[in-house]
Amino acid sequence: MQYKTKHVRDNLTVSTHRPLANRDDLPGAAKLRFCRRLAENGTARRVTGPGPEQSVAEIDLIYAHASTFPCRVKTIGESRWVMKLRGSGPGPLALATEFLALRAAAAMGLPVPEAQPLYLSPDFPWTIGTDEFDGIVQRSGGWNLGIAYIEDAATASLHDILGAAPHFLTSLFDVDRALGNMDRSARNPNILAHGGTFTAIDFDACLFLRRLARGSVPATFPLPPGHLLEGTMVDGAPRDLDPQVLTEALREAPDQWTAAIPCGRDALEAGLVDLARAWNQRH
Repeated sequence: MQYKTKHVRDNLTVSTHRPLANRDDLPGAAKLRFCRRLAENGTARRVTGPGPEQSVAEIDLIYAHASTFPCRVKTIGESRWVMKLRGSGPGPLALATEFLALRAAAAMGLPVPEAQPLYLSPDFPWTIGTDEFDGIVQRSGGWNLGIAYIEDAATASLHDILGAAPHFLTSLFDVDRALGNMDRSARNPNILAHGGTFTAIDFDACLFLRRLARGSVPATFPLPPGHLLEGTMVDGAPRDLDPQVLTEALREAPDQWTAAIPCGRDALEAGLVDLARAWNQRH
């Protein structure tokens, strides 16, 4: 997934080295041992360890323009993702926020990328980037967030976004109000254009989870200030939010993420149900 326009991509750090799992010059047995070690390292933290589609084998690109250093990765199963790291500044709460927000957004009809937890070996080798980036990687051993990589995508212009189909704008309007998304401005729309379609990304700045962790459920759902749809007339039927979507996503979230939420899983699950109920009763 390209998070910005293509000219930004030219300034990114690209590795000239590869971790063992992708070294074609190594004997097959050595490569297989490394792959098995990646998969087995997660079993102490979860009832079932990560499979090949969840185990990170290679980091091949860093999105250096972003302060949290998201990076493009390949799994042992050869799928590509944009990985957001638990050891970066926003921490595990941001990963839990985005994971739940993406599930909610999809259920409300907004086109968003698929997301899943990705497992990074605690002793993942330094193969790319600066000392600072490697330090973040070393702090991120375990479960991180994978966002499906979208080939040949670029940041959509505000003009194109405002000319999008009504159902897209209605879904965007409702999702960002329901979740309190503070990071979708005209300057930074966080919407990708690809193949004549739009996909909304970057939900880690949503406030809903932080509010619920404090026991606060909004009574009203205004559009966040500075939102790119501020002052725009949006037509269409309002989108409800199924509480089961939120609670099921919470159950899928790794403990390494939810441990950062002080109220605990049970209280948070009840809060998510209350949030959905408050949103659905807003009209």
